[in-house]
Amino acid sequence: MRHDKEILIRMPVLARRQDAKRLGLSEYALSGRGDTAQPFPGVYIHPSETEPLRVPSWVDDHWLDIHTRVRALQLQRPDAVVSHATAAFLLGWPIPYVVRGPIDVTTPRSRMRRAGVRGHGPRDVATAVHRGVMMARQSEVLRGISASSTPRQLITVLDTICGRWHGPPAAHPDDIRKMIEDSPRFRGSEALRTALASARAGVDSPRETDLRLLIVAAGLPEPVVAHPVRFDDETLHPDLSYPELRIAIEYEGEHHRTDPRQWDIDIVRERVFREAGWEYIRVTQSTRPETIIRLIRSALERRRGTVSRAA
Repeated sequence: MRHDKEILIRMPVLARRQDAKRLGLSEYALSGRGDTAQPFPGVYIHPSETEPLRVPSWVDDHWLDIHTRVRALQLQRPDAVVSHATAAFLLGWPIPYVVRGPIDVTTPRSRMRRAGVRGHGPRDVATAVHRGVMMARQSEVLRGISASSTPRQLITVLDTICGRWHGPPAAHPDDIRKMIEDSPRFRGSEALRTALASARAGVDSPRETDLRLLIVAAGLPEPVVAHPVRFDDETLHPDLSYPELRIAIEYEGEHHRTDPRQWDIDIVRERVFREAGWEYIRVTQSTRPETIIRLIRSALERRRGTVSRAA
């Protein structure tokens, strides 16, 4: 499923004590007896004032909570660059992240040591403003998480960066390969290089990554990602396929079942493939791994037999 639509939301205005008078906050509101929350010590959420922020449609309450805490920290410490797991989380990368855990920041002069913060550095990092907060650039974030992520997590992150889950691809595997080669050696560089060998461009979701890796781990040939299949009046791109054998494999998320329009599209899509002589395998989150492998292995055996007889 694509999640590249953006929406406009209202975020609470944040204030330091010195901003209180200008923003109409009373001493009572700042005293702790009022209902003014502090997302970070010394920074307060205005009880009524908000400001607009354009965000991807996939953000949830956890993302908004982290974003608010980061803004509060940077209001006090503008030199604190969001990095590592926190930056990856805000970028929408699929890595485990403890939402109420410490915020990862890199600072240029001395490592930040304070409650609620996991300091990195000191060193300068290339930065970019992302959704109103100062963050390390994508390449820096990728280097930062490479040493603490599992190989599977890194492959999924790389597929996300080079895929279309959260919008257009942010990079191609060749770009990341060049980044690794051009960078001084860093912790996790070999892990990242190894994961890159299994990453693919054009993947639509982490579930599709899981499906591809499951197939490969079972000893089956690796299917092609998003291969273009031309029909009379359109070109379709199955999630995974064996084009030479005409086998298409589609992962269908929850929206395929709950969205009536998507359901109709799926029915037509399957009919188009089958009428053109393709095997069409549909997989959902509830499909057992052994069932998936059995279906694909059987399809491969049938198709290989057909090819052999035709030869």
